[in-house]
Amino acid sequence: MLSDDDIKAIQSVCREKRYLAGEIVISEGSVGNNFYIIIKGGVEIWKHYGTPEQDLVAAYGRGQLFGEMALIDQYPRCATVVTHKPSDLLYITRDDFNRVIKASNPISLSIMRSISDKVRESNERYIEDLKARNHLLTLTCEQLHQEVEEREKAEKALLQANAKLEQRVTARTAESVESNSRLSQEIEDRKLLQRQLLRSDRLAATGQLAAFIAHEINSPLQAITTLLSTLMSEYQTDHELLSSFEIFKGAVHNIRNTVQKLLDLNRPSQEKKQPVNINKIIEKTMSLVKSQLKNAKIKLISDLSPNLPILIASPQQLTQCLLNLINNANESICGFSDATESKRPQIQADTTGTIGQITIRTLSDHGHIIIRVADNGPGIATEAMAHLFDPFFTNKKRMGIGVGLSVSFGIIEDHHGTIKAENSPQGGAVFIIKLPVRFNDE
Repeated sequence: MLSDDDIKAIQSVCREKRYLAGEIVISEGSVGNNFYIIIKGGVEIWKHYGTPEQDLVAAYGRGQLFGEMALIDQYPRCATVVTHKPSDLLYITRDDFNRVIKASNPISLSIMRSISDKVRESNERYIEDLKARNHLLTLTCEQLHQEVEEREKAEKALLQANAKLEQRVTARTAESVESNSRLSQEIEDRKLLQRQLLRSDRLAATGQLAAFIAHEINSPLQAITTLLSTLMSEYQTDHELLSSFEIFKGAVHNIRNTVQKLLDLNRPSQEKKQPVNINKIIEKTMSLVKSQLKNAKIKLISDLSPNLPILIASPQQLTQCLLNLINNANESICGFSDATESKRPQIQADTTGTIGQITIRTLSDHGHIIIRVADNGPGIATEAMAHLFDPFFTNKKRMGIGVGLSVSFGIIEDHHGTIKAENSPQGGAVFIIKLPVRFNDE
């Protein structure tokens, strides 16, 4: 908040305007040309969040300023400002603001100090809100733990019921082999449906959490990024300080990437499917990772069947799926996972210096295209096989947050296909994708 002395100092370079109660000073999305200081009265800050309703973000009074960010980053206004009582406002244009910043150190310091106070106040409010939400999250986790225990009891009862059903089926084997086969298939279908329902529940909960986290983190990150850019521009000659700013900027970028991965895990596909040549997509993907795998001393081999039928698919999504599977194989070969390190044999380089191999094959099979991604790593642990495509299952990885295979599963499912994993008799893991050439995607 600006003091009376600050206001008097700034008033000499500003223009004054009087507003009635309820007048709009700034409209959300408009171009930012003026920066305002309240000398009498007060304003309210309102924000749209993609809904017909508006949310009250803040209320400012005498000595407080607003609209300064649009003059700094030149982005459209991010909120609507309305007077809630008759108000007198000082305002300064972008050109005058830039001249003041360059020519008047006392006024510049007053403005920057006020901006810093606003950011600090916003951070304190965010921390207190986060504490309250963490408390609520703890209570929610306790409730979820109780629900999980109840579900486990129900699943145990269901398993017991399935066991009894299997016993009855076994007892009738002598009467009818065909009947036994039919019942066994029904049981497997039921188990598959249960796993799909469980995974849907997890994805639904993950989607809600991802949306909440993105909303709560991205808002303060925007303010931090804007202020950081301003400071870097202000202290261009201080190389040591700029180096610290770059480290801070990298940390903010990593946070944004993590939030984006959470959103991508559950965001419905908006990409239009089109006729594609799957072999060309695989060749393009291989060219993207060729240098990375060469540095890791891993050989990438392709065995692509010619004259495959055209597939209706999203090339971007299939590329992402293949990249995830190749990166997963790379991590397995190089030993990025701690879970199997004690069991994993030491891989020795051959005469060419290669320590591993990833092979991608394609073939056509009765109206489907099959893609096999195989590696010669340690394979998949038995206890991990059932959870490979679960969100955030990382098998104690040193890299990533464990959403790659879950994202790949969702992409293939969106294309009406299937993806499964198994261990090869020759060693290593194999991921098998089966995609229908034609399907109704309405």
